[in-house]
Amino acid sequence: MQSIDLTEYQDICEGATVLEADSFGEKVLVLPDGNFLKLFRLKSFFSSALFYPYAQRFADNVRALQQLGIPCPEALRVVRVKEMKRDAVLYRPLAGNTLRSHYADRKGSGIRDQGSGIRDQGSDVREQE
Repeated sequence: MQSIDLTEYQDICEGATVLEADSFGEKVLVLPDGNFLKLFRLKSFFSSALFYPYAQRFADNVRALQQLGIPCPEALRVVRVKEMKRDAVLYRPLAGNTLRSHYADRKGSGIRDQGSGIRDQGSDVREQE
């Protein structure tokens, strides 16, 4: 993991579009070059992330999936921005649409979500006496 300062982080993010955010700030950015920047924060004072940061786990898991021949994003860089108390992974996403956009398109088109019927049926399963 490489440490970068706030200025370098801002340079990386210049012109980016926020894809996901929460009450703590930006979580996923789409950069002008099409790569993604995923930000991670420490969620509690005592966490295993102190020893093995979430950003590094993400990158290591991507590499493990690649070795298994499973299509996945390509981790390009893992960084720590100390001024923001955030770690980040710069990665090249898979080609195609995200599941989120696919689901949003289906909802907007009026197509019924087939998966919800399966969940409904499963919730009625009871142990037979």
